[in-house]
Amino acid sequence: MKILILSDIHGNWPALEAVLANESNWQALFFLGDVVEYGPDPKPCLDFLRQHADFYVRGNHDHAIAYAADCGCGGDFREMSVATRQWHRTVLEEKELGFLRRMPIIQSTIVGLARDRGGEACYAVWEKGKLTLMRVDYDASTTVARLEQSPLDKNIVAQLREVLTKQ
Repeated sequence: MKILILSDIHGNWPALEAVLANESNWQALFFLGDVVEYGPDPKPCLDFLRQHADFYVRGNHDHAIAYAADCGCGGDFREMSVATRQWHRTVLEEKELGFLRRMPIIQSTIVGLARDRGGEACYAVWEKGKLTLMRVDYDASTTVARLEQSPLDKNIVAQLREVLTKQ
């Protein structure tokens, strides 16, 4: 059995699409938290999880949006987290917030906001008793373009662009 293991999608649909294109023959999907905040596409990412995840847990960003709470982020990411959380709460409907609230709590494989290199989605695959950590390139410019069209402050978009395109 091949299990696709994802976390930290952070509303980054192009990164998730790249992972799914690279790993099309999985039999189960485990999601380890943080589907929302930072990225421009929380709805399609949430819809995908609701339809396909066999196991999922709530990350700190999921919890923050679900309950209008602080996620505990620090440093450079705090301002981006707060701004995108406020925006995502305006675009997510009650059914999506309810899904986040029903997720059990815990949370590590970063699909949508890898902080060491931009333009790569990170994930893990469990197959035949072996865990393999993977990376796949994706078009980060698509995510950046969608962020530039969002209602986010231009400084927040610039900070996210820097992380998403970091080499």
